[in-house]
Amino acid sequence: MKKTYKSVLIFTAVLVALGGLFFFIMQVMGRVKTDLDIEVDTLAIKYTNGELPLDPTDKFWQTLEAVKVHLFPQAARVPFGNEERDVWIKGAFNNQEIAFLLDFEDDTENWDLPLHSDACAVMIIPDDSPATAQMMGHRSSANIWHWTANRDVLQYQQGVDTVRAVRELIATGPGTQSAFDIQNAEGKGIYHNGQWHVVLKKPLMKQEDGEIEFNSNNDFRIAFAVWDGAMEESLGIKSISIVRSLKMSEN
Repeated sequence: MKKTYKSVLIFTAVLVALGGLFFFIMQVMGRVKTDLDIEVDTLAIKYTNGELPLDPTDKFWQTLEAVKVHLFPQAARVPFGNEERDVWIKGAFNNQEIAFLLDFEDDTENWDLPLHSDACAVMIIPDDSPATAQMMGHRSSANIWHWTANRDVLQYQQGVDTVRAVRELIATGPGTQSAFDIQNAEGKGIYHNGQWHVVLKKPLMKQEDGEIEFNSNNDFRIAFAVWDGAMEESLGIKSISIVRSLKMSEN
């Protein structure tokens, strides 16, 4: 009788544990689904007839409305990312260039170790390209503008002529990045009060095969990534957004 009673208690405990696990999983799935639902919104950027300043503190950027984009730990391939983050995005274009301002929190400024530098990136692909939801999960040629704090310091503070703060890359999936022969993307970052403010921009017109040419008649897809040097993040260890639509509005 005691043995039967003990077996019932064990069986009940297992059921309770499984029920708790199921509830936890459903809660997590529900939270992720909610976040994903938010992230599918379109990022619309507007035309300006003025210049697009490379300085993140320029008054021009204060005239634009920011959009919050949530980032998830990279989960397409190991090693995975570390944490969720938010990045605030502003964008604009004129007759010659397209530009984005990325603002994101970072407790420490890390640039002295090239492999573990603070960094961020913008990925853009044509709207008709096949793609999965997560950045770098695409199955078509993507253009990536990759800014790192260490290259920024080398270019702007140390005056190294052969270094650019932003590298323009082409990729067809995780781990397939290679640099364009012609590097015409620019970027500049400023760290202030626990935040990075980074401008990335490039000409609308392409200069070589595989490079995206921007115009307001076409739609594109866009995603973002952030690396935290203090957490020894580099390469695939990063926080990334889902892919969303990018629309260039003349109005």
